[in-house]
Amino acid sequence: MKKREKTLTRMTLSPSVYVLDTSVILTYSGALGALLKEGVAIPPSVLDEVQFEPQRSRLRELVEAGAEVIPPAEEAIKKVRETARAAGEHQMSEADIKVVALALQLGATLLTEDYSVQNVAQLLGVPWRCLTTRGIRKVYIWGVKCVDCGRVFEKPPGEVCSICGGRLRRWRLKAKGKLNFNKELHQSG
Repeated sequence: MKKREKTLTRMTLSPSVYVLDTSVILTYSGALGALLKEGVAIPPSVLDEVQFEPQRSRLRELVEAGAEVIPPAEEAIKKVRETARAAGEHQMSEADIKVVALALQLGATLLTEDYSVQNVAQLLGVPWRCLTTRGIRKVYIWGVKCVDCGRVFEKPPGEVCSICGGRLRRWRLKAKGKLNFNKELHQSG
């Protein structure tokens, strides 16, 4: 796929612009072209993540029809990375971080099916929508828990428990409250 990277144009700070996450491309079988009327932005990392047909063809058609490929600014990436780390969302990929960063930078609505991406977007006040799932109901702060000794860590000490060497798994530390689902978009405030 030929990559087209554009600079910020009409997409600067527009809530009617949609930033597409890889999860939407992979799971949604409907026509995404209707979103082009509003404006669609895609970070280059999403182009790299979509490897297989028919999703790759659908993504290529979106770009050819006018979806803008825009790399997020380093400042936005840094802010998302810090928020993800503080929320315990350590498993977020670089592509996940960049898609949230682009939505933050553009003031756009993020389309994603990924709960971790929704969690971080909500913490940053980035509006998000799902097309196939219900989405998150609460914002969570995550840590890890050893499955052997039960020790809970706010930050992972590594791949294994620093106390007993046991396997670690993701563990919900606290909820930040229910989301208001009377609004069309999920946004903080």
